[in-house]
Amino acid sequence: MINGWLNFLVVLNDDVETYICVCACLIVIYFIVYRNLIEDIFDPFLLVIIAQFFAATVVFFMYLKDMMLNEEDFVIFIITEISLFGGLHLFEPNFCYRNNSIISKNDNKMIHLICKIYLLMFSILDTIKYATYGIPIISAKEPGMLYYGGNGIVETLTATLQPTLLIVCFILLIKNEMSLFEKIMFFYSSICILLSGSKAGLLGLLGCMYFSVLYFKYFDGYYNDIDKKISYIKRRVMLIVSVSIAIGFLGYSISKATEDNAFLLFLYRLVASGDIYAYVYAESFQGLLNVDDWFYMLFGNAFAVLRLIPYEQIPLDLGGQIKQIIFNTSENIGGANARPEVLGFYLFGEAGSVIFNFIVGSVISFFRSRYVMALWPKNIIFFIGYILIYSTIIKAITDPIMAIRLMPSILLINGIIGVMVCYVQRKFN
Repeated sequence: MINGWLNFLVVLNDDVETYICVCACLIVIYFIVYRNLIEDIFDPFLLVIIAQFFAATVVFFMYLKDMMLNEEDFVIFIITEISLFGGLHLFEPNFCYRNNSIISKNDNKMIHLICKIYLLMFSILDTIKYATYGIPIISAKEPGMLYYGGNGIVETLTATLQPTLLIVCFILLIKNEMSLFEKIMFFYSSICILLSGSKAGLLGLLGCMYFSVLYFKYFDGYYNDIDKKISYIKRRVMLIVSVSIAIGFLGYSISKATEDNAFLLFLYRLVASGDIYAYVYAESFQGLLNVDDWFYMLFGNAFAVLRLIPYEQIPLDLGGQIKQIIFNTSENIGGANARPEVLGFYLFGEAGSVIFNFIVGSVISFFRSRYVMALWPKNIIFFIGYILIYSTIIKAITDPIMAIRLMPSILLINGIIGVMVCYVQRKFN
């Protein structure tokens, strides 16, 4: 069985010029297609599209270098991409809507309460994690820019709490209403995030800044005229993230003490967004994958998180199965993200894949639409629920199974804390 990704890297190394030309052409196409769907460079949706762009370059490069087993696969990819584009354009984006209502005083008190609870929980959990496993950014075990895993429930909780924590803190910073205690705890939590060396954590700072701006535009009309202050904080956040990424590169290079180039590693990870295409388009996996039960493949992990079905009944994800076949092993060695074009083809066939990609795009488009923003309850708890759904569901462009798997745990953990916040506020109000 051919290792299509390894073969792709070899050919790419020998002909970088062609790949650069592919990137140049696709940048123009992607800019035209997506320019009306993105309002702000801090929007997490932009990061997903950038990853999708680099994934598409793999397919076009393979086609130009005659690396695809069947040229029909290229045509199917183009059709499913157009279908995904069509779904994403189905609804008008949310930034066409603006709210003029003013937030209640009780909601403002709830923001402070959420901020304190999340800051305390996040700080305690991160302190436990670093005391047990060390500081990731200077650890030789993992690259400085990669997610530092292996901490079980503690890692899951901190990753789940971080978006809400950052959003409420940014809201209070913009309002200039953060108390001394909140400032101290926010400073400590920020240091923990930076020391994690997590690419997702650092880029999450940008995304959470975007969501805090959404809050003022759609949920708190009183602060519609503070654009200058928001722009100021945006610039500061961008500077912090840029410096942190630079430190991450330096920390990785020092900790590994090798001649490896951290910047090349970063570029490699961008191109690797399309590794699943290199695997499946260089070799045929028809009849070799366990994809008979599409419902369990798509939704099994979500039900398993809720303990409604045992994990043993869930087939291994598509990327994991492909790597098992390539490396001839029965162990779960992880796998590439099963992008909707590939997942839809193996689950539903050629025609079904077109419909599946349109549905994926349509669902994402709906949750990004002005209609959802206009009808969504104007309350901080519901707003947090919206951004958690939004930031999770856009991951379906990268891997629908991953997005569905993450949704229950994120909503469940934050939902429980939300109920606690409401109870505490009513008890001591």
